[in-house]
Amino acid sequence: MTGSTLLSVEEVSKRFGGLVALDGVNLTVNEGEILGLIGPNGAGKSTLMNVISSVYPVSGGRIVFEDTDITSDSVHTNAKRGIVRTFQDSRHFEEITGYENIRLAEIPDKLLSWDMYLSVLTQREESPGVARAIEEVGLSRETLAKTPTDMTHLERIQLAIARALTHDPELLMLDEPFAGLSKEEVDIVAELVTHLNDLGITILLIDHNVGKVTAVANRVAVLHQGSILTKGSPEEIIEDEQMRAAYLGE
Repeated sequence: MTGSTLLSVEEVSKRFGGLVALDGVNLTVNEGEILGLIGPNGAGKSTLMNVISSVYPVSGGRIVFEDTDITSDSVHTNAKRGIVRTFQDSRHFEEITGYENIRLAEIPDKLLSWDMYLSVLTQREESPGVARAIEEVGLSRETLAKTPTDMTHLERIQLAIARALTHDPELLMLDEPFAGLSKEEVDIVAELVTHLNDLGITILLIDHNVGKVTAVANRVAVLHQGSILTKGSPEEIIEDEQMRAAYLGE
């Protein structure tokens, strides 16, 4: 069941020199929902996620989270607020195990060196947050004993989500979690997304897989050439002529 507005993107623009990547984007994410964001390649989906999570500064407009203007705040400040994301390329520390990757995710950012991180790992006991994250994503301890390099693509995605969960997110933003997966693997990740939402986590889901996004989302927005083209229920979006034209050129 969805509630009040959790995140509000208001007239947000992003320019890279002469390139307009986002142009006056207006978007809301309601508490408790799965909002799907779809759009063709180059539409600006990942740029929008980078702007919301403060990886990129905005060129114009503002972003409000829980009635607080967070437009100029840092990645770490917003992460502490509960705005957490994964990356399309599933960025992991490849030289340590999946388990150690998850544990590293909850260590404070104030540590200054890699050796300090590893030292803390050996001194700290496993926290309830780490144990819960592992349980929720369904990764076995045997799998987590491997380095990310030796994991399957599906396991790397599950690992990325587990790392995000250690931050106890209020808003979890997933950047193309279905990319590169088989149909069966897409179903596994889609079930995980639904499960996390059932736990009370609000989710912004960005992906090219229109069928699966519309299957799991409560609402869907279509981004095209840096602007919101249309938004509505999954059923409305599937039948929307503007969405079909954007994807298929009809």
